[in-house]
Amino acid sequence: MTRSKHMESLARFLSLLAQRLGGRSSERTRRREQERAIALIRASDLFDGDWYLAKYPDVAAASLDPARHYLLHGWREGRNPGPRFSSKKYLALHAGLAGVNPLLDHILRGEPGGIGTERKLPREPADVAALLEIALDASGPHVVGTGGADAADDGMSHFVLGTANLGRGRPDDPAVRELRRQIDLLLELSGQPTGALCHRIDDEAARFDWCGPSEDTPFRSPQPNEAATLAFASPGAPRIADAWFAGARVLRLRLDAGEMPREQGTVTALQWAPDGRHERSATLLAGAGADFLDIRLANPLLPLLLVLTTPSGRIRASTLLPFPSLCRGGLHDGEALAVGDGRAGLDAVRHAGASLLAGLGPDGLHPRIDWIDVDLTGATGAERLFSRDLRAWLADVAGVGIRPRAVEADEDREEAGRDGAGHAGSGAAWLGDALFLDAERKNGTPRVLHLAADSVPTLHAVFGARECGTGPAPFVLCHGPDATPAWLIAPPGTDLPREARYPGRHQPFPRFAGPGASAPEGSAPAALRLAGSRPRDPKTLIAPVALSRPIGLLRREAPPRLSALLRMPDDPALAAGLLEALANQADVTWSDINVVAEAAVAVAVGPQVRNAFPGVGRVAAYGAGESLEACLDRAAAQAEGELLLVLGSPVLLHDHRTLASLAGMLVPTQIASAACTLIAPAPGPGGEAMHLFGTGCYTSQEAVLRTNSSHRYLQESLAGLPPTAWPVPANTTAMFLARRCDWAAYGGFEPGDEGGALATRFWEATAAAGRLHLATTALTATIADPAGRLPAPTFQSAAPQVAMTVRRIAA
Repeated sequence: MTRSKHMESLARFLSLLAQRLGGRSSERTRRREQERAIALIRASDLFDGDWYLAKYPDVAAASLDPARHYLLHGWREGRNPGPRFSSKKYLALHAGLAGVNPLLDHILRGEPGGIGTERKLPREPADVAALLEIALDASGPHVVGTGGADAADDGMSHFVLGTANLGRGRPDDPAVRELRRQIDLLLELSGQPTGALCHRIDDEAARFDWCGPSEDTPFRSPQPNEAATLAFASPGAPRIADAWFAGARVLRLRLDAGEMPREQGTVTALQWAPDGRHERSATLLAGAGADFLDIRLANPLLPLLLVLTTPSGRIRASTLLPFPSLCRGGLHDGEALAVGDGRAGLDAVRHAGASLLAGLGPDGLHPRIDWIDVDLTGATGAERLFSRDLRAWLADVAGVGIRPRAVEADEDREEAGRDGAGHAGSGAAWLGDALFLDAERKNGTPRVLHLAADSVPTLHAVFGARECGTGPAPFVLCHGPDATPAWLIAPPGTDLPREARYPGRHQPFPRFAGPGASAPEGSAPAALRLAGSRPRDPKTLIAPVALSRPIGLLRREAPPRLSALLRMPDDPALAAGLLEALANQADVTWSDINVVAEAAVAVAVGPQVRNAFPGVGRVAAYGAGESLEACLDRAAAQAEGELLLVLGSPVLLHDHRTLASLAGMLVPTQIASAACTLIAPAPGPGGEAMHLFGTGCYTSQEAVLRTNSSHRYLQESLAGLPPTAWPVPANTTAMFLARRCDWAAYGGFEPGDEGGALATRFWEATAAAGRLHLATTALTATIADPAGRLPAPTFQSAAPQVAMTVRRIAA
């Protein structure tokens, strides 16, 4: 029989034995099982018959078999089977045991050196403490090390959290008092009542309440200290050098010896869930070099307690990781990087944790929101908001509810009916039911965080140190299957008009609503958004929104009157396609079409323009005596329409709704220009394919992202989000729509760069006037000649006040 099968058979036998010793089997069977139990006790290293008779002379005087006496009577009378096992302490640590012999129960769990799991133990255990700890959780790793006993053990007690033995020490030891403070904070952040689970067991196995710190130093008023997070305050203690997620519920720590030699001992990790479940992991320290501890987590969002003990189990130090999900690979990894002010790794985690604990008041942490309202448009149920761990943490710890976004206006409800969704943002009914998470109403007017379905709330959004105001907030943009954080995207300093989310109907930023007088602190994001992998097939790029579906809700009383300013390409076929695309635009009225071309080209394209747009088409030619920029300005001065379309490069409008939708975005006077995403053909392994070419320009760390790989990478990420309109510092002169009067007041072309792209001061001039520029991902147009670079203008410091800013937070 193999060892594993032998263990299974023995386990089944002992399980039956514990039940049948009470007399529920026949007398012969009972005697046979009793003899087998006595044999197990005699074979145990923890049983010493000579010691038993010497310790209890009444048993010796009666000439009783010590093993039989202990099995039938001794353990009930509080007697011990040997000098290294305490029956009272074992039963005190296992409050759920009743009517079961403690030594037999310990054998069933697997004693060291005998049947059970193998353990790294010293050859001679120092005292009962280590053995009790092994008996407490025989199926897991070793939790408290053993070795030589401390020199002064008098007055020491075991300190227990629930059923977890944390180590031993004196109640007045500074390390023990600090551990008690850490436990109170652990339970507070875990949604547990403090104190009820904490006990002290003395040498006589008496159980006492483990009193916390004195009232003049309550745990709930800590000074946020980055250095105290994930750091043992004890000389010679290991240095926690790194922490990252090695699995969905496994956090891996690396412990280094540091500059001074490290003492041997044990590091124990404990996490306590609101439902009473706890996970515990531990590692024995080698004394030099690096050690690794894989920590099993009950919930990656719950705090984690780390306890350092000596080889004999004495408590040396403790520390707390209040928010494990901030660690690398965790759900809120990007949040730590976003608020870290350039910090990385554990430094960013410590800084973010300290800023969150700054909101810890006399009565604990209080959420700054009551509800999370979610736009479920396009949701599938696989989003991270449906995660069981996140929902359990929101409900049991934060007390925050989740619900589908309510209908905001009659026009939303009207369009939702056209989409067949029932009401805007609700998605399928079963998704709304699956998403809903009830919450106790804490305020007369609830505080709400509005999110897209691809988002999860940040810890700062839930437990920020300051009350949230109303309006849009920053978010972290993640990508890939592992949700790697990449960008911190912040909204403009001025609030966006409601129309800024059209024509895609999605809000570009998370949004706070409800009572609150101050804005969210600093650059702390309110959400982490995951950019899905958008298909790269031509149909999806050409029409991000189905051609049969309305993409805009804003309608003017009459179709807008447009003027067009076109830089005509030399290729006649391309010029014909450009004119045909303009002629196919719906719901607009052309006031005039102004084409600018070189003198030689102007003669050829003149008839094309007049045939495509009879009565309104005209051509302006430039030659050696006039620059292209001067000719464009001259043609723009002749425009008579309300809105001016500028095509500084050959751009084909392949969606008949493009100009009408862009005109709708210009309804608010706060908007100075609107543009759509540009795509371009590119060679690929299977022939020519389409790729994203540009969606405006973006301010990054007070500098403009130029048309390089980083800019393209951001374009791809934004295109992976639901279609919306982004407030950019500038649109590209390749294609944009603006008011003619604004162009006359702020516009005008300047000599461009060597790539042939046009330049203008229109963007920064309108920004200085407090105006916004919008670039939508709900519409695309094809730039037929992407050889030239897009313009990379510079901006004054006022630009971020009217445009979103982008900061790269990860490589």
